[in-house]
Amino acid sequence: MDIKTKAINSAKKLFNSVKIANIHPSGMLATRIFILLILSVVIIITIQYIMSFIKGYVSQDTAFMIDIGIKIVDHIYAVPAVLISVKLLFEFFRDKNNNGIPDKLEENNNNENIH
Repeated sequence: MDIKTKAINSAKKLFNSVKIANIHPSGMLATRIFILLILSVVIIITIQYIMSFIKGYVSQDTAFMIDIGIKIVDHIYAVPAVLISVKLLFEFFRDKNNNGIPDKLEENNNNENIH
């Protein structure tokens, strides 16, 4: 067997093993690809820093690559946190029974003010 056939067969086995475990394989594969993307950008930036240190100077192309890589990493780590915080903020204003009062305000709290 050549390498391409082995890679396809191992991907099929991975997909089927995840399917058996009642986990959606598309979500697992997407997560792994996302993590691989994050790590590859971080590794490329680190290699560029090391190569610049070894050469003793930073060329304009290397500086541009490092700058773009840092921006990519910054956006990759910042965007999911912002989306999660916005989603949690909207959860506070959810009103399931449509009476105009958010459900979080209708809950009984045992920590009432003493005043």
